[in-house]
Amino acid sequence: LMIKVIILVNMALLAIGWVLFFVYLSGASNILVIRFDQFQGINFLGTKYDALGILTVGSVINLVNGGLAAVFHSRNRFLTYVLLSANVFASLLILIIVSVIISVN
Repeated sequence: LMIKVIILVNMALLAIGWVLFFVYLSGASNILVIRFDQFQGINFLGTKYDALGILTVGSVINLVNGGLAAVFHSRNRFLTYVLLSANVFASLLILIIVSVIISVN
């Protein structure tokens, strides 16, 4: 039951990130601020495809970790929980990154 809850939380975080991207950034045709610093200002400019790449890479990493967790589920439950918790943490970071890109632009 705990594994299913962790997977659902992970999927919800990724889905929120994808929905935010398509609602706010899919129509963006100009240059986006991808990374900035308080001292140096804007460090990296990009397009909506760079933000899409962040979401895509994060989703692929989550799929790989989920597959590894499924493989290790019968052998080692602790490793399964570690991999799935890392997925939730990565999904949360991706959601924060997408939210920051949206708020800056």
